Parts: sequence; structure tokens; C-alpha cells
Amino acid sequence: MDWTNLQTFDFSEYRAATYLLAIGLGWLATYSLTPAVRKLAIKLDFVDKPGGRKKHAHAIALGGGLAVFGGSLAAIAVSYLFADINLDVMFFVNDARIVQRDIHCDNGIIQVIDAVLLPPDPDPGIVERARRDGRFETLL
Repeated sequence: MDWTNLQTFDFSEYRAATYLLAIGLGWLATYSLTPAVRKLAIKLDFVDKPGGRKKHAHAIALGGGLAVFGGSLAAIAVSYLFADINLDVMFFVNDARIVQRDIHCDNGIIQVIDAVLLPPDPDPGIVERARRDGRFETLL
């Protein structure tokens, strides 16, 4: 079985929509969480206070990374929820369509296909290769 020749249908339009939705929702979640995280940081005194090398005039709230993390979690959740595309009809192995996939057994996992897989043609050997090439007639 040649798994290097794995082909799929083009379902890029589904992925593109999912990615755009995930990016948009991640940005929106980050944008929405930032003021709440800022207020919480000020309330908990999780701030960068001026002084020494710090030249800002007042305390700056820390924790913006929490808002970015929340937005990232929202994007990952959207990707996970909406990227569940039925791939049963999309994967091929050597022009054989996978009809049913991931059947768990005691000794492995079975992929049911709709064709018979045959091994590649055996190597014809050095003599046959020389004959096909045509440049080595004196050696034959």
C-alpha cells in the first residue's frame, strides 16, 4: 500500500470559511476580553507602576496576554467545532476510495476501500533495464 500517493478532494472552500470564522471570532473575543481583563488587573493591583526606568505617568494594567489567550481559545474552539467535515468520501489510496475508516480491531485499525490494491510492478532487473535502454546492446 503506497501511502505516499494519498489524494484528497479539494475542500479548501470549507477550510477557508472555517479559518476565517475562527480568526474573526478569535479577534472579536480578544477585543471584547481586553477591557474586562484591564479592569480586573487594576482591581487586583496587577499593574506596572511608574518609577525608576519606567517613564509612564500612571500605572499600566498588565494581563493583556490573558485576553489574547482567551481569544486564541475561542478560535481553537471554533476550529474544532466547525472543522468536523466528513472525510470518508474524500480520501483515496492509489485511486481506491476509502469507504469506511478507522475500524478499531485487536491488532490495528482497518480502512475499508472500494478497490483492490495491487503491488507495484516488480523491478525488471538489470538485464531488462539494459535491453529497454537500447544503449547496451553489445553487453547483451
